[in-house]
Amino acid sequence: MAVSKSASRAEENRSPAPATAPVGGDDDQPLYWAPSIAFLKYTGWAILLTACGVLATILLLIPEQPLRSLGPAALIVVAAATLRFLAVGNLRASLAVLVWGTWLAVVGITLSYGGLRGSLVILYPLLIITGGWLLGGWAALALATLTGVLVSALLLAELLHWLPPQPPTPAMMLALIQLAAIVVALLLIRFLRRAYQRRIADVRRLGQDLEQRSAELLANAAELRRAQRVAHVGSWIYDLSSGTIRLSAEACRIFGVPEGSTGSLAGFMKLVHPDDRGSLQQYTEAALRGEPFDSELRIITDGGVRWVAQRAEVEFGADGRAVRSLGTTQDITERKELEASLREQKEFFQLISESIGEHIAVLDLQGRRLYNSPSYRQFFGDTSELPGTDSFADIHPDDRERVQEVFRQTVRSGAGQAIEYRLLRRDGGVRHMHSVGRVIRDQQGQPRRIVVVSHDITDRRQAEQWERIAATAFESEQGMFITDADGIILRVNQAFTTITGYSAAEAVGQTPRLLRSGRHDALFYAAMRESLARTGAWQGEIWNRRKNDEIYPEWLTISAVNDSHGRVTHYVSMLTDITLRKATQEEIKQLAFYDALTSLPNRRLLHDRLRIAMAASARRNRQGALLFIDLDNFKTLNDTLGHQKGDLLLQQVARRLSDCVRERDTVARLGGDEFVVMLEDLGARKEDAASQCRIVGEKILAVLNRPYDLGEHEYHNTPSVGVTLFDGQQDDIDELMKRADLAMYEAKAMGRNTLRFFDPRMQAVVSARAALERDLRQALQAGEFFLCYQPQVGLDGRLLGAEALLRWQHAQRGLVSPGEFIPIAEETGLILPLGQWVLQTACAQIAVWSARAGLSQFSLSVNVSARQLRQPNFVDQVLAALDAAGASPRNLKLELTESMLLDNVQDIIAKMAALKARGVGFSLDDFGTGYSSLSYLKRLPLDQLKIDQSFVRDLLSDANDEAIARTVVALAHSLGLEVIAEGVETVAQRDVLAGHGCHAYQGYLFSRPLPLADFEAFLERH
Repeated sequence: MAVSKSASRAEENRSPAPATAPVGGDDDQPLYWAPSIAFLKYTGWAILLTACGVLATILLLIPEQPLRSLGPAALIVVAAATLRFLAVGNLRASLAVLVWGTWLAVVGITLSYGGLRGSLVILYPLLIITGGWLLGGWAALALATLTGVLVSALLLAELLHWLPPQPPTPAMMLALIQLAAIVVALLLIRFLRRAYQRRIADVRRLGQDLEQRSAELLANAAELRRAQRVAHVGSWIYDLSSGTIRLSAEACRIFGVPEGSTGSLAGFMKLVHPDDRGSLQQYTEAALRGEPFDSELRIITDGGVRWVAQRAEVEFGADGRAVRSLGTTQDITERKELEASLREQKEFFQLISESIGEHIAVLDLQGRRLYNSPSYRQFFGDTSELPGTDSFADIHPDDRERVQEVFRQTVRSGAGQAIEYRLLRRDGGVRHMHSVGRVIRDQQGQPRRIVVVSHDITDRRQAEQWERIAATAFESEQGMFITDADGIILRVNQAFTTITGYSAAEAVGQTPRLLRSGRHDALFYAAMRESLARTGAWQGEIWNRRKNDEIYPEWLTISAVNDSHGRVTHYVSMLTDITLRKATQEEIKQLAFYDALTSLPNRRLLHDRLRIAMAASARRNRQGALLFIDLDNFKTLNDTLGHQKGDLLLQQVARRLSDCVRERDTVARLGGDEFVVMLEDLGARKEDAASQCRIVGEKILAVLNRPYDLGEHEYHNTPSVGVTLFDGQQDDIDELMKRADLAMYEAKAMGRNTLRFFDPRMQAVVSARAALERDLRQALQAGEFFLCYQPQVGLDGRLLGAEALLRWQHAQRGLVSPGEFIPIAEETGLILPLGQWVLQTACAQIAVWSARAGLSQFSLSVNVSARQLRQPNFVDQVLAALDAAGASPRNLKLELTESMLLDNVQDIIAKMAALKARGVGFSLDDFGTGYSSLSYLKRLPLDQLKIDQSFVRDLLSDANDEAIARTVVALAHSLGLEVIAEGVETVAQRDVLAGHGCHAYQGYLFSRPLPLADFEAFLERH
């Protein structure tokens, strides 16, 4: 209820405006007592016409008195101005001009027509009455005052004879003026009579209207009372000055007082419930300050407690004080009871919806949310954000179109449908929902709302999925059976039948004893039962029996199933046939610990057994021995007869070795052609152990020296055997293996096919070799290598070229022989960077010498190792060294040894041909000492054969050496090759070689290998 100050705190003072002022300021609606617009227009035109007639009469009858025409002229102006203001709607201005203009005109005429003696003096009372009628009391008072002053002045002027004598007025003019005045007066009287007759008719009609409206007002009052009674709304007026409250009939009924009763504020406060009096007092005080008054409170009547709604408006006087208050009282008891009932129903509905786990949403026909039950918080958090949002936005994209189509079908058909879909939670989770829609229709039967009841079926879906998984798992390839707490089989899967041979019909009702193999004693099964009772589970390897009596290994896992009280209800057993697994394990063991070719223990198993044997020797103080056996020249067999024959030889060697030792001894193959025999328990004394080892070793030598049957080939092979003893006290496996290996190499050094025991001196040699290898690596970085050059001369003494020979100036040991470090460099691979350095240094020297006069055909020979030649980019390395030095390939000659031709001859020929095409020459060094094949020899792009110094040394005393030298020279000539002999130290040797046709020589007869500076001096001399 709005409370406001009254717009009429006090009546406004009526202004001194004319009585004809229209109501509300509208000039077209004069007051009921004022003249009508038509009358005023008539008056104006009457004055205008009369004044015009008088003016014309004066001008015609008394033209000699022009001043008398001023009066009628003034009246014409007044009438014209009045009509003009009426035409523009300015009624107040027209009335003022009419009254005051006419009075002034009459004053002028009076002065012109004899003053008080004139006949127009009688008009002054009429003008005063007319002014008061048209302009109000103040205008009449002013006109009367001015007229009195005028009359007094005219009287004094008459007495003092101040007025000039007035000329005579013609009687005709006076008669015309009087007649005109009579006509105007009659017309005015007739017009007024007709106007007031209409006014009387209007008054009567207004009376009739008043009676009708009074009746209507009474009827409306009755209807208002009836409406208040129906709406339970009563009205009241509180007069603050008297303190009385007047109540309508309905207000009396609501407050429980007799109809027509009046009351007071104190009496009303007694009806108000005590808990609401404080708030009512606050609302009342606020209303008196001009604030709204709208409250709901309880009142206590004979009928009990009732709820009423109070609304009021306070009116204030001109001084700002509250005068009275008008208000309404509405009985809202039924509404409050209905609200309480709805609140209870809502709480009941919310309690039910939350208890049953259903989620309820009300949607409009576009799918926007209008209401969501509180249970939606588990999906979306604060539900205050949900109303008005798109319900489809939270549906999984893959399901959204399908759900929207079902929703549209529901809206079109009006029939609800059920659907399952996925809902996306705001935390990213996915829930499965089952929803059913129901249509709410309006009064015309058209769909208006859709109520959707949803149920979260995620747990059900997951349970169904787990059931499928469990069913699938139960029917997996792993055998399963379920028993009750007494061990009676209740269910088996197909894999159980496949593994055991027992069908479900044969197994159900039996106990697991059906599968017992008899291999396990009672203690085994007692331990199984104890584990199940203590931990609820058991697993392990067990031997069972199939239906066909086959005994097989299986891996069995048993799990107990407990109820909510912890009592065992079932046992779930899973079994896996591990027959293949055990076979695989054996195969893996065979592959991991045994040699695939010979089935002998491999290095790993040998080390395990050796570790055990050494521990046993130390514990029992007994001696043991290792025999390291290597087959002599086994690589030659592979290269000549093939690897298949070599494998066949190794298998026969393995069998022969196994036959030579006791069953408790170990024969192992380390790889390739290396075997190890471990002998245990050889006695307490080393001498006795060594004696037994020698007997076994000699037996092995004898057995392995017997011929081998390699299919269509009968092959002879010899072994080299190294022996070392151990007692397990301070021996290390790696150290022990190294000793046996050293002893074996000592046997090879002694000519092979023999047996050697480990000697500490061997270790010294090995240590020295290791130190030399370390120094060799450091020498490469320190630049301790240099080249010496040994001249190559012809028969006539002419210098043909030289051979570059590598030398090592050790920082501590001095000059190290190439025979010491070259083999080590070959074995360790250091020969590759070393050979590359030699090649680059030689090419640089070639470039220097070939630029000198007389040395353009000078050639320099460089030795190439087998490892260098086997490199895929060997050709590129040689050409890169020549290009970097700017040397001519024709001045470079590469020396190869016969041993290089044993491996991959085709690749060697291809590389030689590529370099030969660029001008590089080739010499075959140490010819006659190896196993060169003449068929390969003729295919090699060689330029020269070099007779080895071993044949030249005894050329004069050994006929065989002389024959070999002669044959080499003849072979070279037959192949179109040059021939040179190295190691020529005497003139006699040179002459014999020359006699056989060898005309190029190298040796100490001409010069030893010289450092660069000395060789430069040698060049100067030659």
